[in-house]
Amino acid sequence: MKKAKFALMINLSKGFVLGFVISLVSCQNEPIDFTNDDTLNLQSEVAGDAYSGDAHDISHLAVGSSDATFSGRSVSGRKIIFKIDDLLKRFDCATITLETAIDNTLLKPKGTITVDFGIAGCKDLKGNLRKGKIYISYSGRRYSPSSAIITSFDGYQANGVKVEGTQSVTYSSQSTGDKVIFTEVLTDGKITWPDGTIAVRAENKTIEWTRTLGSLNDQWKVTGGTNYTAAGINRKGLVYEMRIIEPLIYSRPCIISPNSKGTIAVKGVKELLVGSKKITADYGDGSCDRQVIITIKGKSKSVELKSDI
Repeated sequence: MKKAKFALMINLSKGFVLGFVISLVSCQNEPIDFTNDDTLNLQSEVAGDAYSGDAHDISHLAVGSSDATFSGRSVSGRKIIFKIDDLLKRFDCATITLETAIDNTLLKPKGTITVDFGIAGCKDLKGNLRKGKIYISYSGRRYSPSSAIITSFDGYQANGVKVEGTQSVTYSSQSTGDKVIFTEVLTDGKITWPDGTIAVRAENKTIEWTRTLGSLNDQWKVTGGTNYTAAGINRKGLVYEMRIIEPLIYSRPCIISPNSKGTIAVKGVKELLVGSKKITADYGDGSCDRQVIITIKGKSKSVELKSDI
């Protein structure tokens, strides 16, 4: 009887080991868990990031292009019409108006800038066509600690893609002349494509903007918020969250280059969670290309992202 039990135990043990080995081999030979949807989900998040990044760049250039946002200078009627010098020529046909607030002072400049691209729109050097209006409310001397700007949109669209939401920017006490640090929060973000598809987005991130003479070599280093950097519902109707694992670097030379990534990070690592699937995206070594290495369940491949703007 004991021999029979012992033999049964050995057989069970052999069966367990064999099952474990088969399971291990099966896992090792498991096909790569990639689908076309993975690239589409990443592309949707990248598009939201690109439109948001373009809007905050427009806002910062507008605030930085008038002395009134620093000196508090005012004129009769409180309205100033001015021009913005931009490497991409985004503002060449736009009407830009600054109206100082009633409580504007020399020590605390305050007012609103309206960038009106018109009904026909303005086309930049890369062929992007912008229409509608962007409103930029500023408070405090530009880029100085505790100053702030709020950006909102009125019928604004780029390449037929409607952009909505409110961007709130607060400048850090660590800001200096050539290095501006600010926290940016996007609320009620919404992007609507010409085919009717929609993505909604919220953001909370910290940006270190390294400024250069003429802005030709400007660079932005982006880190994430406490819980997430961005979250919402993507173009496919799926809930997502994005976290920054390693700071994302954006480069002005790569943005303005005709064949570059556009408004896409050139370096850094982000983690995108869509449903139960986790996608890690590595943006590379700083080169102006569109290749990104995505990793899912320990397996990696290179994909090429499309630059929306």
